[in-house]
Amino acid sequence: MSIASHMQFPDLERNVWLVSKSIQAAERCMQQKNYGRAFAHYLLVCRLQPAKKHDIKETFSTAFREWSDELERKCRWEDLFKCFDQACQFFPECEQMLNNMGSQLFRLGYVDEAASCFRKALRQDPSYLGARENLENVCSHLVERWHFRMLNDTLRNQSFKSAIETAVKQGYTSVLDIGTGTGLLSMFAAKAGAQEVYSCEMSKTMYELAGDVLVANQMKDKVHLIHAKSTDITVPDDIPKRVPLIVTETVDAGLLGEGMLSTLDHAWEHLLLSDKTQARVIPSGATVVACLVECEAIRKQNRLLYPGLCQLDLTQVSLVCKTSVPHRQQRDGTAVEDDDDDDEEDEEEEEPYTTENLKYVRGGYRAISDTTCVFQFDFNDPQAIRKYRKGISRDLQLPVIATGRLDAIAMWFVLELDPDTHLSTSPSSDRCWEQAIFPVLPEHIHSHGCERRENLVVREGEMVHVHCSVANDLIHLYCTDIKREIPGTQKNQPQGACTSSSQSSLSFGDVFRPVPSYSFCGFEDNSVSQGAYQFVENSEDSLRDCDENSHSLRVRDLSQGEKLNSTVDAGTQGCSSISSYGASINTDKTISTSTSKCDTYSFGGCPSPKSTLLLERHELGRLNDIEVNTAYFSAVQKLQQEKTGLSILDITQGFSALCLQSLLQGAAQVTLTGQDETNQMILRHISEANQIDAGKLLFVNGLPEEGDQGYDVLVTELVEPCGALRQQVLEDIALAKVSHLRPGGGVVPQRTSVYGMCIHSEKLKEYSMVVSDQSTLGWNIAQFINDFKMRTHVDVDLQTLPYTRLTEPFKIFDFDFNLPHSSDMLNFLEKDVTVRVPACENGSLTGVVYWFDIYVADAVRLCTLDEPRHWRQAVVMMAEDLDVTLGDGLCIQARCRNSCIDITVK
Repeated sequence: MSIASHMQFPDLERNVWLVSKSIQAAERCMQQKNYGRAFAHYLLVCRLQPAKKHDIKETFSTAFREWSDELERKCRWEDLFKCFDQACQFFPECEQMLNNMGSQLFRLGYVDEAASCFRKALRQDPSYLGARENLENVCSHLVERWHFRMLNDTLRNQSFKSAIETAVKQGYTSVLDIGTGTGLLSMFAAKAGAQEVYSCEMSKTMYELAGDVLVANQMKDKVHLIHAKSTDITVPDDIPKRVPLIVTETVDAGLLGEGMLSTLDHAWEHLLLSDKTQARVIPSGATVVACLVECEAIRKQNRLLYPGLCQLDLTQVSLVCKTSVPHRQQRDGTAVEDDDDDDEEDEEEEEPYTTENLKYVRGGYRAISDTTCVFQFDFNDPQAIRKYRKGISRDLQLPVIATGRLDAIAMWFVLELDPDTHLSTSPSSDRCWEQAIFPVLPEHIHSHGCERRENLVVREGEMVHVHCSVANDLIHLYCTDIKREIPGTQKNQPQGACTSSSQSSLSFGDVFRPVPSYSFCGFEDNSVSQGAYQFVENSEDSLRDCDENSHSLRVRDLSQGEKLNSTVDAGTQGCSSISSYGASINTDKTISTSTSKCDTYSFGGCPSPKSTLLLERHELGRLNDIEVNTAYFSAVQKLQQEKTGLSILDITQGFSALCLQSLLQGAAQVTLTGQDETNQMILRHISEANQIDAGKLLFVNGLPEEGDQGYDVLVTELVEPCGALRQQVLEDIALAKVSHLRPGGGVVPQRTSVYGMCIHSEKLKEYSMVVSDQSTLGWNIAQFINDFKMRTHVDVDLQTLPYTRLTEPFKIFDFDFNLPHSSDMLNFLEKDVTVRVPACENGSLTGVVYWFDIYVADAVRLCTLDEPRHWRQAVVMMAEDLDVTLGDGLCIQARCRNSCIDITVK
């Protein structure tokens, strides 16, 4: 042996010893949840003995995920990116770490980099469902889903084509297309004979996609594509000279939400011909209309409808959707001036409306006023545009034409492309646009001495006062008062409505669906339901919109368990009349915090008699789902009857009242994970109002530190409101069950079954992909934008979706979370099944819709397909339509990984 070999041997021996010690230290740190030190020890192992990295890959990946999550929570951005670099140095091809890295990059706003990580992960493992789902979410962000609806709207495309061709024939031969998207309008202009066509697009993804579309359609040399926001374009740097014609379709459901006014204001000043008589814009203008609507589905997502939930007193708070907060604007309609020094700190104002496709809203809707003109915009008048931007306002008085509940103001518009071409976005038009929905709350209706109307009942002949304004480049509609009909005014004639000589020729599309009735399910077991509901007796103002007949579900019940099926009248559910709150209200109650949006707001210029707290719409929808609330409450209540002083771990993501209800029933302690500051503040406030010991309510970021005591009950929400499994929920249950649940402890819900059904739906295809080039009038666009279509389409409402059933419902999976401790106790983490089902109709298979039967407790089942429930459904789309014939045997192959469900059909 050489002297050199002798000298190296001690170093090799020392490295082996260091590697062994580092692995032992890393394992101890993992047990102690000291993930930062564990990550450092694993890095040392990789440096000293690279061949060892394959043995520690799984635990290294876990340490990396937990440590990077901790760095993100602590906003240690420099350390976080250093952590990324170190992980990639040794594991550049580890699909789990690439997926985790992509998730964090996406949350931090690095969308393109996140997509790259997910693609790399899928190249390593094409079957990695978690990475595929994340990539689809990123694609949905890069190419928003409305692009598909818009491109499939043949009438919309034909109307723009016609208006552009007319303008070019009239001599407007130099064109700028603002917000070109796929380049369709630019190609219309070039094909019509325009000599110069410029198109700008600020999205990098859409800019690159438009480039591919132009090449494929032999338009690359005829359309000059610019990657820029139109307000950043200058003459002659980006375009050689001003243009006579601008075409744009930067309109949303609220007309101005995509910055239409600021875009056109800049265009008239800097991009269009200085001689305004020689320049024009397509669209040339718009007429905005609105009406008052009653809609239970909207009501349930606007505000909490009950004064209490399962013995939890909520009379001192008003839980409302965030959209209901008054806009940042003075009462006279002028915009609030921003401090120039604070420009960087100012957040972009959130839209003051939500959107709904009222034609397909669950349960229907009903107009309780006529459709009224609110504003008229002339996009070919630069001075008018500047006036709109400075802020305008007006007040309307809308006569109520049908007694009902005032849930919202619905708004849509008629877009004038040229004098002969109009596009209506009304519910009856079934265009690609939805309608803008401005929520109405009881807090809005108490100025000028008007009585508080908790159920917002309005009667025929009353006048609803609406404040309308344009501020901060957005339209705002705000209900301020309800009054009896003003003597001497013409019945059913809106006061203050705009008039126009051309108005009579416009169709506002005032065709409405009535509100149908449906049944509401409660508990059969009287011992469960007794005391669980806190309904107030109907007052004489109560309305019964729903008749005694109920809609039958389209899908028959397949479960063996007993359904919750005692009927509670719909009038006492979402339509219940809530009586006044009485003299016990503390009118001085407020919440003060500098970091949370959980504040007390005053509406209509008057102080609110109770604290108004803000939640997301889907969280309110869940709270208003009384059967779901009661089912979870009864399950925990039953466990508390078996053992007093329960310790509960709630890993539900998002707001949940169950923690407070459990403490009221005698739970010793409840620990919640993943609650943001706003939800924590709201829960503390409600606990104080209910005299709950705040020390029994603990909030932690991730799973709590392991201790000797453990927990008696593990609670979670399995299914997102959109209809899919909550991200990583099965893995969260497995980890919490193994590390935190005491022997004999239980999981709520106990188990769940997944059911599916093969369907055909043209409407679903239109939402998911560009169906064919025929939709885009022959232009080759589908093959490019369909690269961004999603395999799993969520938030599908099977109750309103037009579809054809091709098979009977069939069971896909069973998940049991309360199996006894054994080697297969966590078998729900990975599932593979094959099911054979016969076709019951001839047709073309679009996808497989799936839903869940959730067994919260013995004989207490919740079905996410039932119409009263707050859940929607998810659909796994087929890559290509599959033709099926009646009687054909279909082979359904399903698998579940990383809490993601994938289904193929052969």
